[in-house]
Amino acid sequence: MSRKYSSVSLETEVVGSLTTVATTITVANATNLLGGINPASINATDNFIVVLDPETSSEEIVKVTGVSSNTLTVTRGHDGSTAKTHTSGAKARHMGIAEDLRDSSAHVEATAAHGATGAVVGTTNTQTLTNKDLSSATNTLPTTAVTLTGTQTLTNKTLTTNTTLTSPTITTPTISAPIMTGTATAANLTASGTVTAALLSGPLTGAVTGNVTGNVTGNLTGTVTGSASLNLPLAGGTMSGAIAMGANKITGLGTPTANTTDAANTAYVDAAVTAGLSTVIASAPGLLDTLDELAAALGDDANFATTVTTNLAAKAPLASPALTGVPTAPTAAVATNTNQIATTAFVQSNLTSAPSNLTGPITSLGSATTVASQTGTGSTFVMNTSPTLVTPVLGVATATSVNGTTIPSSATLVKTADTLAVLSSTTSAQLAGVISDETGTGALVFGTAPSLRNVTVTSDGTTDGNIVLNCTDNSHGQKIQAQTHAQGATNTLLLPGGTTIGNSNAVLVSDTGTQTLTNKSLTSPVITGTLTAGGSTGVSGYVLSTTGSGVQWAPTASGDSTPSIFLLMGA
Repeated sequence: MSRKYSSVSLETEVVGSLTTVATTITVANATNLLGGINPASINATDNFIVVLDPETSSEEIVKVTGVSSNTLTVTRGHDGSTAKTHTSGAKARHMGIAEDLRDSSAHVEATAAHGATGAVVGTTNTQTLTNKDLSSATNTLPTTAVTLTGTQTLTNKTLTTNTTLTSPTITTPTISAPIMTGTATAANLTASGTVTAALLSGPLTGAVTGNVTGNVTGNLTGTVTGSASLNLPLAGGTMSGAIAMGANKITGLGTPTANTTDAANTAYVDAAVTAGLSTVIASAPGLLDTLDELAAALGDDANFATTVTTNLAAKAPLASPALTGVPTAPTAAVATNTNQIATTAFVQSNLTSAPSNLTGPITSLGSATTVASQTGTGSTFVMNTSPTLVTPVLGVATATSVNGTTIPSSATLVKTADTLAVLSSTTSAQLAGVISDETGTGALVFGTAPSLRNVTVTSDGTTDGNIVLNCTDNSHGQKIQAQTHAQGATNTLLLPGGTTIGNSNAVLVSDTGTQTLTNKSLTSPVITGTLTAGGSTGVSGYVLSTTGSGVQWAPTASGDSTPSIFLLMGA
């Protein structure tokens, strides 16, 4: 870590408020704050210290790890301080902190050089150099020193880890974890302990005494003595004697050649057994593809062939069998007509039983026990006296009478539901002869302008009796209707007639509406409302008087307290 410092840094201010989790700060002038330090040189390793709100209760140390214009990327709450909120205008000052002093003390007290790992090599002290390369021309070694090149003799030397010897000749050495490359030659290689190597490759010539643990790849020439723990892959040749594997397995066997003495692996044996079973089972059904199922199908009878032969000897042949004793057979249903054997029970049933769809005694010619569809000719079929037929379908009748009633030779029968439309044309007089509740005389059907007398129009119980006289278009008309039952009286309405009406035709006056009365005399009338005459309205003290051509209102004569009202119309 390399921290940046500036003796000419100038204090600046925070722009905008700052939360406790913000990781960027905008300041008024980052150039003045850095005091000549290149902003691009500031990063997570080469950082810059700024104190916010220094010497106040809101003081916080932040580590600046990046600068872009006036925006600082920071780590909040540095060196034990606490991230706090800061308002816009808060002071931002470059300062030295305790961490700077602690780092300096740590370097002073260190026994190793700054930036180096391990002990520092001195020029006068005696020290051991491990894994060092001396390549400078000023690094002079004594003539007895071992060099990486040239031929030298090592006597009583200890070679430690990572010592590399190239094509050495070693005389009675003690080697600790060496790496040997090239060809190593030794008259004898004797180890007081165990010589272990992940891989020992290359020709090994000479006698090997002791246990060898691991795989040996290559040819092995000579006699091998030892226990059976020696795994010896053998290519070719013949092995004799028993091989005791114990709980171990022989793996990696190749696929043998069929019908040879090759060793068979489990895959070959399983395939051969499966193929053999498939040949034996072939297309046998699922319930007969095991020996147990076959035995069960044979009744678990070890002498099944003898049992079958014995049972077959007791059977009659299919062609012309000679049966003894009392043979039995299934009884067919009544009326069966096939080549099935007829038992005595079948014969008796057909002699004594009628078909199930016939009831009552049946008399017929011959031995017929069923009655087929008949057309009226052929055999005789006699039914009971007075039989009851349920919804029969009858053809064309040829009888001349039914229940003593003569049937015409050519006529159409009608039923009670038929209307008069199915009959021949009928006159009114003919209908009147068969209708018993008429009260008038003459034809039942009215002719044009019939004469009716003493006609009573009754009510239907809801509407009072009435007669409607329509116009020529029958689109509207006048109704003469009786008074309601509440009037409790029977009255006679006399129409005007004679010479007194003044003309041959007269119009009835309605008690409602506006009509003109001509040459009418009103006797003691009671007039209500306002009476207008001659264009004037009558008032108190005025009476109607004639003008010769009409009437008008005139004051009453003196002393006449009860004036009479005269209504004169016309001349």
